[in-house]
Amino acid sequence: MILLGIIGFSLIFSAHLSLNLAVNTAGRAGAVQDWSFAPETGYDQIIYDELVGSLIILTPQNIQSIIIYRPNADGSISNIRNTLNAAGNLVGTAAYPRDMRTQDTFIGVQVTYSQPVIVPFVSQITGPEMLITKSATFRIE
Repeated sequence: MILLGIIGFSLIFSAHLSLNLAVNTAGRAGAVQDWSFAPETGYDQIIYDELVGSLIILTPQNIQSIIIYRPNADGSISNIRNTLNAAGNLVGTAAYPRDMRTQDTFIGVQVTYSQPVIVPFVSQITGPEMLITKSATFRIE
């Protein structure tokens, strides 16, 4: 039982680390992108592709939401944001256009991921899935 608990919590911890790496990679891609040459439609696809490409052991289907935003002064998510679904499609209307992504401003990426808990003993403690939310903020270069 102890060994199963260690394995179950290790899988959850591994998901945290993998998601953290993926969010940092996606945020960095958004920070170094030359937005003046980004396509007018689908410009968030660049960030989405980097995120999905960096998930390592995680599956893109378990992504609940991706928020690409211009952070407030305190680093929190502002109303200037685009929300994407697991397939990378925009949910609602775009409120963070590419022309607002200028040098020396900031860009943030937040991802909420649903990690299934497959070890029965652990799922009695955590529930059948855990929602993991990670975010990263970078200065646009």
